Amino acid sequence: MKKHARIGYAFLSIVLASPCAPAWSQGASLVEDRYFHSLGVIMSKIRGVQYTADICAERYPATKEANQRAAEDWRDRYQPFIGEMTAAFNGLPRYWAGRNKEAARAGPAMWAQVNRQLDGAKLLLEQQYLAQLGEEKFAIVCANYAMVLQAPGADLERTQVQEVATIRRGPK
Repeated sequence: MKKHARIGYAFLSIVLASPCAPAWSQGASLVEDRYFHSLGVIMSKIRGVQYTADICAERYPATKEANQRAAEDWRDRYQPFIGEMTAAFNGLPRYWAGRNKEAARAGPAMWAQVNRQLDGAKLLLEQQYLAQLGEEKFAIVCANYAMVLQAPGADLERTQVQEVATIRRGPK
């Protein structure tokens, strides 16, 4: 079991280390740029929990039910935090619209690009897992995904303190 726990923590570190590097901040100030980057990191990690459950289900169908339940339990456990971060993310179009006329015009296209970028992270995440863990260890992690999501490292509010603080300060 110790070996499995080590693999689980390595796996979790991949989820927590997979930053989204969005192009959301064109023309932004340094404070705004940090905000957008931090929001991208947190949202990619939040979405990464479900992406990982999906990747495991696709590669190892026997894990589907347990991993979907684990991802749902994780979302339920951290719902207040996830809700807060999702609200900040969903507020980006309104923020851009209020900056200036050019940002307001570019906002819808930028919003679509941001969402495509986050949605495209699933394939990159799978490639990263396989490159860093290999097939055998990734299979073990998928078989133990519920345990991984119950580990203290799965609490993004506690493990991503700087990013969360940046988001809570806001883009201005």
